[in-house]
This record gives sequence, structure tokens and C-alpha cells, in this order.
Amino acid sequence: MHWIDDIQQAINYIEKNLLEDITARDVAKHIHSSKDHFQMIFGVVTGFSVGEYIRNRRLSLAGRELAECGPKVIDTALKYGYETPESFTKAFARFHGATPSAVRARKAQPRSFRRLTIQITMQGGFNMSVILDVRAVGYLNNLPGDPRSPESFALPACMASLMEHLGEDTRWETIQAHGRDWQKRKLYDAILAATGMGFGLLWWHGETPGETCPSSFDLTQVNAEHDETIKRAFAYMGYTCEIIERTDDNFESMKRLITESVGAGKPVLAFGPLEPREECSIVCGYDDEGATLFGWSHWQSRNPADTESNGMFRASDWHQNMWKIVLCGEKTQPKTDLREMIQHGLAIATADGINGLYAGHAAYGAWANYIDNPAWRRCKKKDLKQKYWFHSVLVGNHAEARAYLGGFLRDAADGDARLIQAANMYNEIHDTCWKVWGAAGGMDKKSAWKVLRKAKKRGEIIALIRRMEALDFAAAQELQAFLGE
Repeated sequence: MHWIDDIQQAINYIEKNLLEDITARDVAKHIHSSKDHFQMIFGVVTGFSVGEYIRNRRLSLAGRELAECGPKVIDTALKYGYETPESFTKAFARFHGATPSAVRARKAQPRSFRRLTIQITMQGGFNMSVILDVRAVGYLNNLPGDPRSPESFALPACMASLMEHLGEDTRWETIQAHGRDWQKRKLYDAILAATGMGFGLLWWHGETPGETCPSSFDLTQVNAEHDETIKRAFAYMGYTCEIIERTDDNFESMKRLITESVGAGKPVLAFGPLEPREECSIVCGYDDEGATLFGWSHWQSRNPADTESNGMFRASDWHQNMWKIVLCGEKTQPKTDLREMIQHGLAIATADGINGLYAGHAAYGAWANYIDNPAWRRCKKKDLKQKYWFHSVLVGNHAEARAYLGGFLRDAADGDARLIQAANMYNEIHDTCWKVWGAAGGMDKKSAWKVLRKAKKRGEIIALIRRMEALDFAAAQELQAFLGE
């Protein structure tokens, strides 16, 4: 396996010459290989192109130096091969999720991309451990002080990170909200819109207004088939995909497909392998020939003992909790027709029911009835806290879905007054969600659950829910008028 030694020598050469103007051709020449052959092998072994690895290492070192209050930003830019501060700032913000000045002022933490060491371990046969450094996925957990804008919906968040790893433009931007700057991926907004998730509001079809079900949070169910939501995300990006559901006897085949994809530099979307199995995660590595998987999930903090030093989860008994995996296929023509996306979204926004769940007007009505329940006055404290938590999570999901949908439409409007008006209404829904929290004393107020005992406060919340309902359907009328023009 001389190619392993060659790649390690190449990495050593890169590390020694990081501050020099080196290219893939220079590195290939150093190990006496053709450029094309070297680039192919390097990509298969490491999961990165040569240029990508050099860029990531330079930006990682630049971030560390700035965080230590080292040289000025312009000096750091020149040191690491950037001709202008503007080009350095753009690349730095895309990699670190924060500007160089913010990191230097210690207002944000830089990301670390460590030097790669290629290893093959032998344990009763060929056993290769592969871990891909998938950019930005770690931010799925929205840690306190994180400069990244929240991405609470797992499928579009994992999809955006997969696409970023594959080199697609995630279109970073800086936005200001709630008195601070945030780094935001516009691609996340676009996937919410393209799948129809951004248009959704669901409520479980329970028998009484006091019943709750987490399915109400799962906007991947806004389409008639769950797989359609996944396929729409890939189609928007211009990729084929293969969806494989778990069966009792397909552990070996699933393991082979995952290791082959990750080994080829393509992370795998997986519903599982952690609880809840309905949530999407992203598998970025494996060990023990695939018996153990590494990756990122919104839910991995539930099992801190199963977290690697790099922050990824470790899942050994992953097959028993797997629902399905999604393999990224070949590049095709992206399906980005705005009118089709809006038409599809309107069908979701105006439906009264989807997949046995209330939607549209019916979902708003069920939400209002849930709040308008006199039984809350006699409910036990523990139970009432759980009831309020359910309501509060729905508020947060709704605020994010509509705000990001509004951002997508505003970007796509190209001056169209109808789309801009709809975007403004969706943003007003976001602001109204914060007023709903405000009626209970604020989003993080520990005693907020007590609001459900007070008829007057419940009335305030119901009025705000009905206000959001009116805005939602006024926005739908604007979008319908746009389609009719």
C-alpha cells in the first residue's frame, strides 16, 4: 500500500510549505506522481481536494493566530496567501462562521482543522477508519454564543452541510437580529422552500385539545410521501439520490453502502442512528469496517459518553435504530424553478390535512384550541410544564420556518412587489412568534408555563395565533397573485 505512504509524504510536504505558493502540481511532483493520478488518490483517501486541504489548513492556522490577538487582519491575510483583506475576510467567514475581526476581538471562536495523519490499522483483516471533516455540521447544535444563525430543522441543515462539503455554494451572509450579528447560510433557506417545509404547519390529529405528539414538529411530513421531501432537496441542488430503508436483514448491505460513500468523500444522510430515528443526521466517518459510525446530529448531546474528541457522535449499534439512509448520487440539472416551488408550497400552506395531521387553517385552529383549555388550571405542575414546552417548541419552529422562507422569497423577488409583500408577512409571523413568548414573560423565562393557568394570558396568545393565521393566508394570496400574473 505504497499509496498511503505517498499521501502521507504529500501531507508532510504541504504542511512544511503552507506559507509558500504551492499547487497540486508541486505536491504531485514531490512524490513523483502525475497531477491527475495524485489528485484522484488524495481525494479518495482524505475526502478533500488538494486545494481544499491547503485552504482549510491555512484558514485554521490564521484563525488560531487571530484568536491569540496576533498580527493585524491585513498582515494575516498576506501571510496566508490572500491578496486583499476582502478576499481573506470572505474565505475566513465562510470557514469559521465569523469575521476575522470578530475572532481577533474574541467575540467568536475559530474552528480548527487539524493536520491529517493517514493510518491503516489491522485487526483480524483489513479494517480502515475514515473520518471526513464536514464543514459547518457541528453548528447543528446551536451552542450558546455561536455566531451561526440557528438551523433547527435537521434535514435541510444536514443537506446544506453535505452540499457545502461537496463544494456547492452555500451563500453565506451576515444578518442582524435580536441585537447581534449572525452568520447565515442562504442555502438552508432555499432547501426549506424547495422541499415545502418552510410553508408548513402541522398538528397531530388528536382526540382532545390537550393531547400532543412530536410529529407536529416534523415538517419533513409536509409532502404526501416522506421520500418526496428528501428527493425535492436533492433535485433542487441538482443531484440524484438513493434512499434505502432499514430491514431486519440488510445490516451488511447498509454498512457496505455507507462505507463506500464515505470512503469516496461523500457523507451519508441517515434517519437515525440516534434517537429519535425520524430525525436526519449526517454520517461523516466509520470505524471497525463500518460497525461503528461517526457523524453529527441535533440529538447527540443526549449521549455525551458517545461523543468523540472532535465532537462527532459515535454509534455502534446503529442499525437497530436506523430508519433509512440517503446516498448522494450524480450531478444533474438543478430544479430551481421558482414558480413551481411556490405552487408546491401553496398546496402545503392551504391544505387542511396532510398525512393524518392537521395543516393550514386546521392546524392553527387546533393550536388555538390547545391553548384555550380551562383544564390547564387544574393540571399538575409537571404535566403543565410539558404542555407548555410543546407549545413553546412549536413557536420556535414556526418562527424559524417563516423567517427563513421570507428571506428566500425576498432574495428571489427581483423587485416583484407580490413576493416582497409575502416575504414581509412571513417575517411579521416570525416577530409575532416572539410576542407569543413575550406573553409568557419571554422565551427563556422558567415560570413561563404558568401562563397556561391564566385565562387572560391564554386569550392574548390565542389572539396572536389567529394573527399569524391571517398573515399566513394573506401571504398565500400574494403568492397566488404572483402565479396568476
